[in-house]
Amino acid sequence: MAETNKLFKRYCNFLCDMAELRNAIVHNPHSRKIEPIAEPHPEILKLYEDIKEAVLHPPLALEVLAVQREDIFTTTTDANALYVMQTMGKNSYTHVPVLEGDAMVGVFSENTVFSYLVKNQILALDQDILIGEFAEFIPLDKHESEYFEFVPREATVVDVEELFVEDIRNQKRLSAVFGGKYLAETPQLPTWALPEARSTPPKPSAPKKDKPSAKCADCGKDISERIVAYSSSKYGTP
Repeated sequence: MAETNKLFKRYCNFLCDMAELRNAIVHNPHSRKIEPIAEPHPEILKLYEDIKEAVLHPPLALEVLAVQREDIFTTTTDANALYVMQTMGKNSYTHVPVLEGDAMVGVFSENTVFSYLVKNQILALDQDILIGEFAEFIPLDKHESEYFEFVPREATVVDVEELFVEDIRNQKRLSAVFGGKYLAETPQLPTWALPEARSTPPKPSAPKKDKPSAKCADCGKDISERIVAYSSSKYGTP
């Protein structure tokens, strides 16, 4: 089971320890003199209950981590690029979905601008330049040093966290996870998106419920800052 269930695998060692503790208590060889032989701390019991709930009812990324569609800042190919970049700078956004109607044709990012400058060997941009001028570097598969993932609406928090554990692919870094009923084969604007958080995430506009742990089970690396999404984060409302 631990090999097939990512969430169970994450807590497998702890649950095995709890099983051994349970056996020691139940099969106490000194029960006539010492009863119980051990007693779990209340915090351990609570942790066990939390893990059981997470295993039986894994939280969905859509409900816990996602920036909802209505809060995602987007642009179009005929928008003024300077305005978009100013909005990105003001709000610390780094990635903006580019739409044609309801279809997402790509992402405008810092990487997009850098690639454009290098390709055209220029150091300055005209203030009237449009997003469409960067069309060569906007498609999802045209970003030089970053890539994007798509997950279904049913994706769990653990499913998304796993993507960020090994986020380097073909020397490209995972920058964002898009979700919704549309996948990469039909690049419509997803109903939500999970941006890579800044090293110092912004404060949420309203208190958020506690999120599940975001540490790698194998190396202990804390990846929580890579997946949390606030309403004022990189895809949030400006």
